[in-house]
Amino acid sequence: SIAMNPILGAIDLFWVNQMGNPLAVAGQAAGAQAFSTASVLTIVLTSVSLQQVAKAAAKDDKEGLQDTVCATFFIGGLVALLGTPFFLFKSNLIL
Repeated sequence: SIAMNPILGAIDLFWVNQMGNPLAVAGQAAGAQAFSTASVLTIVLTSVSLQQVAKAAAKDDKEGLQDTVCATFFIGGLVALLGTPFFLFKSNLIL
C-alpha cells in the first residue's frame, strides 16, 4: 500500500496536467501531499496494532486479542472523527 501513493499521484498529475492549468497542477500536488500524510498516519496505526495482535495471538490470549482489536478500531474511529472535520473546515492550514 505504500507503493500505491506515488503511482496514484503520478497518474493524477498526468491527467490534471492535461488541462494545461498550472494552478490545477499545484492544487492537485497539495491535495496529494495531504492525502499522503493521512495515509502514513493510518499505516503507522496498523503496523503498531499488528504487533500487539500478533503478541496476543501467540500467547493464545483471546481477551487480550479482543482488547487490542477493539482499541485499534476505537483509535482509528477517533482519528477519523477528529480528522475529517479538520480536513474539511481547516484545509487551508494543511495546504
